[in-house]
Amino acid sequence: MKKISPEEILKNLDKFSHRYSSQVKFNEVDSMKVVHNVQYFNILEFARIKYLEAIGIEVNRKTFTSENLIFTVHHELDYYYPLYFFDTYDVHSRIASIKNSSFVFENIILDKDKKVIVRSSTILVYVDKTELQPIRIPDDIREKIRVFEGDNCIFLD
Repeated sequence: MKKISPEEILKNLDKFSHRYSSQVKFNEVDSMKVVHNVQYFNILEFARIKYLEAIGIEVNRKTFTSENLIFTVHHELDYYYPLYFFDTYDVHSRIASIKNSSFVFENIILDKDKKVIVRSSTILVYVDKTELQPIRIPDDIREKIRVFEGDNCIFLD
């Protein structure tokens, strides 16, 4: 993922079909009083879960342990500006592309003033529950993504 300017990110914000809003919690900040870099991975993961709910996948305690095994296999993150305790922010999410067994999530975090905080790209792989090997993403999930994303998602298989 090539680092791009905040201006370029904002120009493409309309491609992001989902938004999740939250506020920085005390346990997310470090001794410098900013959100610790590793906390962004947790924030983004929760935003991806909210995205899956929004497209119609039921999320419960069994969703990712026995019903839909989806493993993160690659994650890139560009930091632009810090968030501080009690700041509010929006996480914009989209699935940019789908291959046979994998899909690419893109996320952008903006603060309340629309300043770019983080840009992220994550590759997730759908795996078999028994063998834990990549398998084709089920057609019903593909269709939910296609309906939700429209022309903003590229299907590569």
